[in-house]
Amino acid sequence: MKRIGQILKIGDIFVISFISISFVATFFIFRLLPNKGWFASIYVNGRQVYHLSLMEKKDVIVMGAQGRVRVRIEDGRIWVVESTCKQKICVRSGKISRIGEVIVCIPNRVMIRIDGKARLDVDGVTM
Repeated sequence: MKRIGQILKIGDIFVISFISISFVATFFIFRLLPNKGWFASIYVNGRQVYHLSLMEKKDVIVMGAQGRVRVRIEDGRIWVVESTCKQKICVRSGKISRIGEVIVCIPNRVMIRIDGKARLDVDGVTM
């Protein structure tokens, strides 16, 4: 059985190390760059009912198709605190703050989307 030193030469190890470090660095650079949104839009039945700043602390109640949805804004993030829907997927979606992130409550037909101008034209597929 051959050892790694017999198969790979010093140049091979250098190239593999460089590519690996470049990949990891690129991944972390794109994940850590600020892509934070400043505003959130709340839609009911596809119609915008609120356009809110994420820089304030506020609770909003939205009337959806099946009842009320309570939304909270705090510390630059927005999330659904409670909803009258059965499965509560929107509540379990967690807090969002980055441009393009969305929370949807399908039974109530409520959608929350983070708005803003992205600094990079990179999407999740590109990364």
